[in-house]
Amino acid sequence: MSKIKKQLLAGPYLIWIIGFIILPLFMIVYYAFKGSDGGFTFEYVAAIAQHTNIKALLLSLRLGIICTIICLVLSYPLAMILNGLKIKNQSFVVFVFMLPMWMNFMLRILAWKQLLSKNGVINSILTTLGLPGFNIMNTSGAVVLGMVYDFLPFMLLPIYNSMTRIKNDWIEAALDLGANKVTIFFKIILPLTISGVISGIVMVFVPSLTSFAISQILGGGKVLLIGNIIEQERLLTTQNAAGIKAEVYQPEKIHFSETQENGYLYQVALTLVDQNGQKVVWDDRKLRVAVSGAGMLAGIENGDLSDVTPYAENMRKTKDGRLMIYVRRIKKGKIRVEISETDSIAEISTITEKNRITGKTGIAEKDSTEEKGGMHLEVEMD
Repeated sequence: MSKIKKQLLAGPYLIWIIGFIILPLFMIVYYAFKGSDGGFTFEYVAAIAQHTNIKALLLSLRLGIICTIICLVLSYPLAMILNGLKIKNQSFVVFVFMLPMWMNFMLRILAWKQLLSKNGVINSILTTLGLPGFNIMNTSGAVVLGMVYDFLPFMLLPIYNSMTRIKNDWIEAALDLGANKVTIFFKIILPLTISGVISGIVMVFVPSLTSFAISQILGGGKVLLIGNIIEQERLLTTQNAAGIKAEVYQPEKIHFSETQENGYLYQVALTLVDQNGQKVVWDDRKLRVAVSGAGMLAGIENGDLSDVTPYAENMRKTKDGRLMIYVRRIKKGKIRVEISETDSIAEISTITEKNRITGKTGIAEKDSTEEKGGMHLEVEMD
């Protein structure tokens, strides 16, 4: 009867394992070999061998190993110190170390972004003290630092728990038999805590290997790990650019007569959107801009500091799905701006003498047509 009770008690764990471990793994294998047409394919498996994916995987392995080693080196002596504290409320001290885990994961990483940025808290303090600042943002070092900070408790806790199970009588018996501290460590402490070390290594290495949020925030999108590649592929399959949303910025205090003066500068912000009108950030496109009528192209900006395309060039690739166009008025009348991408042409008919849009921002409603093989947008501004 007791055996049956034990089996019944194990039931919830079996359900958990089947529902949250076995079935997800089965679905991963199933969709790995299922093509877009529903047939069998090796396309997705073969994609692993692509240069970009291999490079990201190797970088993930390297940073994951570095993060795991640093966490182990910091956690093991810290666990020994905590275990050796001669205080009653030892668990409270451990609770203090675990307290950061109660804070939202993204908030902790964003806090590090503020600390490590060029004009952040750390550099401000160094500048005040007359010391040279440093800038590790958007580097592998910043990513490893964020990983160590985030995953250190996962290494510390299992090692500490394994150390608490070591009885002081065993240590005292070894000392009575003439063993020194080094021998005690390698013969007693290390073998008895190896299970906690292995658990900590697994709990740190696996999430650091597949992490993408830390590398995206602290790496600035320049440190691509395998998690980032998977996330990009997911977004690309669910978010493809299907249209362009235009916003013409016009200050509220600007009078209509001022917008008709020669030299007035209009700002036209473009945003790539999907079929549902949602912003697309991963499917950047290279756009060509042509201005005719009563205006001229002053410049194009995408906010990407690594893009060395001349400011006055009429072509520019979007950055995170956005592009800013500057149009200068040269005479009164209608200004026409055409934006094209390869064979597709999206038109923005803008800035006429009669404005139908009020307020600070004018938003062009998208009219998705197949004219000229692309989207068609029209905006009219005073």
